[in-house]
Amino acid sequence: MKAEKIFDPNALRRSFLKTKKLCDNILCIFTQINDMWPDIFVSVWKESKELAYCRIPSKDVLDSQIEEEKGKMCGKVTTLYLQPEKKKIPRAKFFTNTVGKMEVLLWMGMEKSYMEILKNLPGGYEVADDLTSPHLHVSTNETHVFQCRCHLFQGRIRPGNDVTALSDTMIRIHFGDDCQESTIERETLNPVWNQTLIFKKVTQYGSASFIKKYPPSILIELLDRDKLFFWEFIGRTAVKPLVKMRDEPYGPPRFPPKLDWFKVFDKDSISAEILAAFEMLEITGDPEDHDEEAEKDIIRIPDDIKPELVSYRMEVYFWGLRHLKKTKVGRIKHPKMNIECLQAMMYSDSLEDTKNDSNFENPIKNMDLVSNDKVGPAEFS
Repeated sequence: MKAEKIFDPNALRRSFLKTKKLCDNILCIFTQINDMWPDIFVSVWKESKELAYCRIPSKDVLDSQIEEEKGKMCGKVTTLYLQPEKKKIPRAKFFTNTVGKMEVLLWMGMEKSYMEILKNLPGGYEVADDLTSPHLHVSTNETHVFQCRCHLFQGRIRPGNDVTALSDTMIRIHFGDDCQESTIERETLNPVWNQTLIFKKVTQYGSASFIKKYPPSILIELLDRDKLFFWEFIGRTAVKPLVKMRDEPYGPPRFPPKLDWFKVFDKDSISAEILAAFEMLEITGDPEDHDEEAEKDIIRIPDDIKPELVSYRMEVYFWGLRHLKKTKVGRIKHPKMNIECLQAMMYSDSLEDTKNDSNFENPIKNMDLVSNDKVGPAEFS
């Protein structure tokens, strides 16, 4: 009798997981240098109480003569977003896990080379103290006032935040000393806001050339409101606006800005995408000339920025359902299918008898859609 080779279908998966774990351990040894350098903590205190903090890996600010070995934040102006301690995060109706921000220039290296940081000072800043002092103070007399416009058109959300797999999505934007929120798009994975948020007066310090080359970051948070009206965190991302100085014309090829897709992250995974554009325009500083439009409740995206919309018709053939599993409350009796695409919803007929006939009686359904050339294929279908 000839022996048959027994194939284990899970053997390949187990081997892959072991290899992945080994690679992760090697990467951890390569990147983690805590045995040599401790991490850097930037915290905000009120009297003897810590309010928020930010943890920075030391490898990100470590200086080196070799450019490839230098930390990505070393000697650069960086925006830090402060978070509360995990045990102090409240479950509130206006929850955000970003409680503050600060712009810093960090450098860490040999004591004899600390003067290297002066080469990385922002444009327009000068050292106010003696260079031999261990504590250097820098200052600038150049200030510029800007108006920031955030054009939020559309989003794509990963399903699974609610029991229905749909989301009541809102965008919260932190910029300068202000925070603004978009409208709430209910029960959809493809929200369309078509809204412009305007930050009226944002003051920036330093030379015009430095601000234009290194604009400040705009923090974007996506939140989902559950049935109890609590906010659940979907993800966040940071973007750079397109800068126009006062003496530059507002016209092609740089302006008006073009809408583009920005990925939103929850830790290391992509949780959503938004189609948006951001611009920062220098103004004279007189609020009466620039605040009339900003007083409106909802400002729509200008026509020269909003993409051209095209009508489509989608046809779906609902064949049937197979291998339905039991739920906690029993067998599914009259199931049906829902399909959402670009904020339009399509429903199939309900199945009356899933045991004897699991095919839909009227299988062909269609619906009209309005799309644009920027939508592209959905990643979270």
